[in-house]
Amino acid sequence: MRAESAYDEQPRVTQRSTPRGRLCYLLAMVLGQGAMALARHRDQLLSWLAGVAVRAVITTAPGEVTVRVVTAYAAGCATVAVVLAIVLVRHSPITGQHARRRAPAWPTANQ
Repeated sequence: MRAESAYDEQPRVTQRSTPRGRLCYLLAMVLGQGAMALARHRDQLLSWLAGVAVRAVITTAPGEVTVRVVTAYAAGCATVAVVLAIVLVRHSPITGQHARRRAPAWPTANQ
């Protein structure tokens, strides 16, 4: 006779939701490195705080625990990735404020 266990029940979360969260996390990590390369450390901190806030709100919402945790992980990391992408676009040397004052990469003969 086998005893019933809480681990016998299969989670109702689809297998697609966890890889989406991992993809968003990896994207946020890469974009975070770009933000640090542009000396935007404060913006990276604020974007991760926004992601934590999204995760906290979704995790504390009513519903099944597994679904909430997986959804919160994906949504929180996606929030971080989106905010960091906006930071990088706004402060990129090519598209940002420095685009007009950009010096040539190599000295020319006239200099």
